[in-house]
Amino acid sequence: MGSNCRFNSRLSSALKGSGLNKHVTAHVARHTCASRLINRNVPITTIQQVIGHRQIKTTMIYAKIDDNSFVRQLKGL
Repeated sequence: MGSNCRFNSRLSSALKGSGLNKHVTAHVARHTCASRLINRNVPITTIQQVIGHRQIKTTMIYAKIDDNSFVRQLKGL
């Protein structure tokens, strides 16, 4: 069983045990993590290391910035 498959299985068990009826996968968890970090102004290179991507382009796919974070970053210039 591959690591993603194993992670998804354990995640599913944890969600069932907590009473949450959601379908969450490793992909969804990574996307959510990257998006939340980018919206907290964590540098994209740090997120790249946390997520484990080799290329920054891959991390950028996951990292969606919300409007409020975008405005905060522009004000910081």
